[in-house]
Amino acid sequence: VRVGVRVAVAATSPTRGALRVRARAAGRSYGEGYRVVDHRDLAPSHLYEDATVELVPVDVTIAPGLRVGYVMGVGDEVPAAIAQ
Repeated sequence: VRVGVRVAVAATSPTRGALRVRARAAGRSYGEGYRVVDHRDLAPSHLYEDATVELVPVDVTIAPGLRVGYVMGVGDEVPAAIAQ
């Protein structure tokens, strides 16, 4: 498996935008996903959408010496993900 990331940024200051994701495998390109729309009175259908995420700049100021705690929940896999 080969993974590559290409990012092009034209803005010189924080601005809203969108990140579009595409994957290539076995000579094909993939760039959309779908959600199943299901309601008790309707047949299930698929809603196809481009694989994009909205980017929103946020001004973050962190207090000096700030400490953060984490309380693990039942079945929590966050510590293992952080260790990776």
